[in-house]
Amino acid sequence: MSAPAGHGDGGQVDDGIAFLDALAAQLRCRGWTAYLSTAPGRLPGLCVQDPAQPAQCGDVIAVPSGPAGDMWYWFSWAERIAPVRAPGAAADAIIRTFRRPADDTPAAVTGGRAGQTR
Repeated sequence: MSAPAGHGDGGQVDDGIAFLDALAAQLRCRGWTAYLSTAPGRLPGLCVQDPAQPAQCGDVIAVPSGPAGDMWYWFSWAERIAPVRAPGAAADAIIRTFRRPADDTPAAVTGGRAGQTR
């Protein structure tokens, strides 16, 4: 398995952190919990949590997408959210995803982390 594009490039990782910080600010303005998570050997991620339903939480990353290498926000379960140039739209999409009715919600979302279910 190959590393995600930009994983070994410090500049893209730094850009990813800046994009995640912008998204965190948008989510916090909407009353959501959002904090940056960095671990050695892993891409930086943004942990997000619904204040109304704390069990609804998940991780978001910012990585290049497609042949042009445009940066996008992605859920940890490999669902594309929005381009990083639109953090407000990404925040709205994240909130919509976590607040979908249970029968509309993919199994990966219901536990907040990829592979978990209620």
